Amino acid sequence: RRQRQMCIRDSSDILSSGIPVETAVEELLRKYREAKMQKSPMYSFFLGIMRNMKNLGMTFESAIFNRDYGVIKRYPSMLIRDTMKIITSAARKSSAILSLAARSISTFLAKTKNIENLLKEMLDEVSSAIQLQTTFIAPFICGIVATMATFIIELLKKIGDMLRSIEEVFNITGFVYGSTLKLTEMLEMIKIEEIIPPTVFQLIVGIYMIEIVIILAYFQNGIRNGFDKTTRDVLIGKSLINAIIFYSILVFVSLFLMKEMMLPSMEIGV
Repeated sequence: RRQRQMCIRDSSDILSSGIPVETAVEELLRKYREAKMQKSPMYSFFLGIMRNMKNLGMTFESAIFNRDYGVIKRYPSMLIRDTMKIITSAARKSSAILSLAARSISTFLAKTKNIENLLKEMLDEVSSAIQLQTTFIAPFICGIVATMATFIIELLKKIGDMLRSIEEVFNITGFVYGSTLKLTEMLEMIKIEEIIPPTVFQLIVGIYMIEIVIILAYFQNGIRNGFDKTTRDVLIGKSLINAIIFYSILVFVSLFLMKEMMLPSMEIGV
């Protein structure tokens, strides 16, 4: 933390010294190396700017926002983009204005970070609850629903086949609305064969689970990171992968256990 504070203070001093911004970037990189912060993302950011200016002869603004080689393409953050737009706009006027803009942005970001940390502490319980629902509760409930529905559909079809076989063996009839009907005719009134296939039902439940996970991940990212599209897409992707894997494993295991436990007992009873 001390090294980062030193780098921020040194960068402000460098910009306020009146030297050109290109020289200030090179001096800033030296300060980062002295503080042994070469692994910092901002060091890579400013290093890319310096390489563009030296190797490609670009201006400070072009080194950042060039359509083909701009460094900003590798850092898809709205905060970095807006901050660098302010800095490049101030750099076109004078180094004094640039120094004032850099100090103002640094103070503003520090205060914003403190407010953000306070809000995260207040909403940490809500965020944790949403994360639990995204990674466990939603796929678990959807998996159980899909498994039970699949088992019930298969069970109804098996019961229908059993009743048909019993009716063929014993010629059993039933009494419905004042008339006598065979079991096969009674089953035709229920239309078991027109029940939705288990695979279609599982597909519907799976799509519903994906929608729920996307919505919950969207809300979770809004609480933690605001309207950052990059973190939103990453969080949605990770949440979907975890939820789909957990849902698939749960469905396969549940179906296997139900078939192993229930169907043999039915056959023995018959």
